[in-house]
Amino acid sequence: MKKLLLLLSFLCLTAIIYPQDYFMGDFDNGKSNLIIMNPTVGNLETVSFLISHKLLDINRDKVNIVGVYHATQEYDFT
Repeated sequence: MKKLLLLLSFLCLTAIIYPQDYFMGDFDNGKSNLIIMNPTVGNLETVSFLISHKLLDINRDKVNIVGVYHATQEYDFT
């Protein structure tokens, strides 16, 4: 009974949570995706620095960089 309630709770929660549909859209499946959580200016500058100094060895032609943040965050991402 506990397992059934846990399963139903999990299914209800996953149905309520609706993610952005970046990965459902038309994107290149041949490319890898680098997901950056909380893409603040500082974090993006750090990733850019690491890539430009070859400390983060990725091929920009084969990798998409995707920033993920929560819509209710108070940080101004614009």
